[in-house]
Amino acid sequence: MAKIETGDTYVNILGQGTTLKGDIRFDEHTFINGEAVGSIQVKGELVIGENARIKAGLKATSIQVRGEVEGTIECEGVLVVANTAHITGDVATTLLRVEEGGIIQGKITMNKQHDQMDMLPAMDDQDGSAH
Repeated sequence: MAKIETGDTYVNILGQGTTLKGDIRFDEHTFINGEAVGSIQVKGELVIGENARIKAGLKATSIQVRGEVEGTIECEGVLVVANTAHITGDVATTLLRVEEGGIIQGKITMNKQHDQMDMLPAMDDQDGSAH
């Protein structure tokens, strides 16, 4: 696993051809393009590359999936499912973006985004305008 500096942020990289097994925790943004089995927890952004094959539960602040994930996904912010992604398992997130061709096979739970949802005006039932 390499650790590179990009500006003020460190990025952990698990490259293609590498396999990790067990409960894995990263304190910084992480890119995985290899194989992982177990659970992965990231404080920051987690990117699952196109060549990644993951059989693990994922938990992170934000997640981009471009490869294959088999397991539950818990995302505090935005979950992006690329057109090359295939997710088999339940997903819980605040925001979800699925590109055309991206696949999710499982239950999707959308968590309330407190800061923004509470500030939206109520919609009028008759004409759709805010009041």
